[in-house]
Amino acid sequence: MADKKIVFLDIDGTFTVPLEKPTELASMAVREARKNGHRVLISTGRNMPIVSEDVLGVGFDGVVASAGRHIEIDGKVIRDSVLPEETIQKCLKIFHQFGIYCRIESQEGIYIDDSLQEILTSAAAVLSNSELIRMKRELDSDVG
Repeated sequence: MADKKIVFLDIDGTFTVPLEKPTELASMAVREARKNGHRVLISTGRNMPIVSEDVLGVGFDGVVASAGRHIEIDGKVIRDSVLPEETIQKCLKIFHQFGIYCRIESQEGIYIDDSLQEILTSAAAVLSNSELIRMKRELDSDVG
């Protein structure tokens, strides 16, 4: 057999169509690659609470989440880098001072400014942007 490979798949637009479940064909491809000895991992900017069970249930070897902040391989967390509370508070103070809306993601959930929540609610209702719609669904499901 050829050399073993490590395959990293993004979720939205690569492994799945945004806001949809993985297709059986995509899921089968992951299983086949693993059966042939290759390692297949998710690589996403999403934090773990919003990586859907439909995606995780396919059976990956690991996940690189939060743009590299959190890494799990074979069910073991090998990296979980968290900003200190003091740094977060300083950032929030500056963001609010300049009217910047923000969204803070953690392993426990997502925390969104009230103003940003209002914007997402109104924008998702009139726009067909899949990312805005996904963020709105996260709000509605009370992820944070």
